Amino acid sequence: MARVLLIEDDFFLRAMLKHALAESGHTVVDAANALDAETLQIEHQFEVVLTDLIMPERDGFELLTAFRRRFPQVQIIAMSAGGQIAAPNYLKIAKTLGAAETLIKPVTEEQLEQAITRVLS
Repeated sequence: MARVLLIEDDFFLRAMLKHALAESGHTVVDAANALDAETLQIEHQFEVVLTDLIMPERDGFELLTAFRRRFPQVQIIAMSAGGQIAAPNYLKIAKTLGAAETLIKPVTEEQLEQAITRVLS
């Protein structure tokens, strides 16, 4: 099982995803935005980062750019429900910036576990 950093600004979705990840045996630390992501990575050495893309203060795109420079070994799974543009377009950008996997929200527990399995193999 993996050490996972979960970054999601929606409280209820974050709680549901954290529960699902923990039930699958992963160790999970969660955050409401990407502001402290680099500090958390240094402290916990996560193997997987699961991040929303559109968030206040510091978004998933900024996280991807910073993590690809500082922590190239970390596997990043980006997720989005869209916003000003359709979710698939946001996810294409995330892939270009270095996301290993992308997921369109809402995400099922099965999709989440499959994505984690793929990035860890």
